[in-house]
Amino acid sequence: MNDLMIINVLTLLLSTLLMIGSYKKNNMIGIIYWAVFIFLAAGQAIHITLSLEKYDYAVYLYNVISLQGHRLASYCLFTIVFILFLIDKAHQKNEFATEIDYLLVKDNEEKKKVSMSPIYYGLLFMLQAVLTVLVINLVGGVSAWLLSDRSTASGTTFLIIGLGAMTYPWLIKIASNYYVNFFDRIMYVISIILILSFSRIMAIYHLLMLLVVYVYSQRTSNGIQLKRYRFVIMFSGLLIFIMMFAYGSYRHVVPMVGSSNILKIINYIVQNPESTLFSLDLNYRISIEAMSGLSGVMTEIINSGKLRADFGISLLEGLVQLIPSYFRKNLGDIPAEIQSFYWYPNSIVSGGLEGIFVHFSFLGLFIYPFIFFAFSNGIDKKLKDIRSAFDNKNANKRILLLAIYSAYGLQLIRGSISLMIFTTISEIVVMLLSVKLFSFFMRKKI
Repeated sequence: MNDLMIINVLTLLLSTLLMIGSYKKNNMIGIIYWAVFIFLAAGQAIHITLSLEKYDYAVYLYNVISLQGHRLASYCLFTIVFILFLIDKAHQKNEFATEIDYLLVKDNEEKKKVSMSPIYYGLLFMLQAVLTVLVINLVGGVSAWLLSDRSTASGTTFLIIGLGAMTYPWLIKIASNYYVNFFDRIMYVISIILILSFSRIMAIYHLLMLLVVYVYSQRTSNGIQLKRYRFVIMFSGLLIFIMMFAYGSYRHVVPMVGSSNILKIINYIVQNPESTLFSLDLNYRISIEAMSGLSGVMTEIINSGKLRADFGISLLEGLVQLIPSYFRKNLGDIPAEIQSFYWYPNSIVSGGLEGIFVHFSFLGLFIYPFIFFAFSNGIDKKLKDIRSAFDNKNANKRILLLAIYSAYGLQLIRGSISLMIFTTISEIVVMLLSVKLFSFFMRKKI
């Protein structure tokens, strides 16, 4: 048991060093990825280790984890982080370009004003209302929307992603160095609140996209200095905490209280903090599967004596999900057949660590670090390398695209890889349509 705790603490320390390294390089995306990885994967690994001190098995949601299974998973986790450490060191030696070589927003450059047709905002507000009504009806009506802990149903994901279209007026203007008006902001806020009421994770992704677009679009000849944005980053972190834990606890408690009365819910949370998402133990046991899924997979391999891999076939599920459920039923058994290749069914949301192993077995341990590095470091570098929007008319679109990758790429840690494929492609389609609509109704630049 001592070696198990030591290896998990080493993983935590090495991950923390890599996060500090990202800060020194002014890599905000790297900081976000490592913070999420530390909390969801390294933190849960230590929590599982503590749970196994008294018992030979631990149950995290539907993942049955043995001591030996968790030991194997913990050494795999350390291997992944150590490879990432080596990649990071090798990358530093080969990195010759510096931020000062590039300009995104020119020093002292004034923001441009753009005149938008009132029809543009009218159409978006109308679309927002229609999508909201459709989603509420799909989840079972207003009561189900307000009083259930997870107000979801088949077909709602497309509509929730569609609600994100109303966040793009603000994002497009920031990426294009245009003035943002009241309607852009209010439309964004309403959209985030509506998305949050159906999916906390999707709302957080949109907030992170705004943060990425804002920070990386403000860079001048001095490069990106995260110290300049520390209050913006801290405020965003506070909002994410409220969304994930405060609002998450509210939705978790509502069915128990049987009422949406905020005073009753607060009273219940104060009296029963261990039964809300403010409880770290409850979070790691029923809400997070970043490490518990991998430990469950390793336990299954040890118990069955079989080493399996689907070689990525089940990833096609992400493409199948792009087909609306109404038409998907015409595919017959094909979706179920594709899904059946994913041979470990115990997780509700299969984490990226679990998924990469199910797909590619131990080979996945060497694939995952390079994918993780491409998202945590590669996106940051590409954003810093984008030339001025005054020299490249597509720079703003590229900023939005990379912001989508950075936000939805977090599903490498928290969500399934097939879901990452589905949501990322869907969001890109919404973004491209939003840019087209914006361009159509843009009257003139002043």
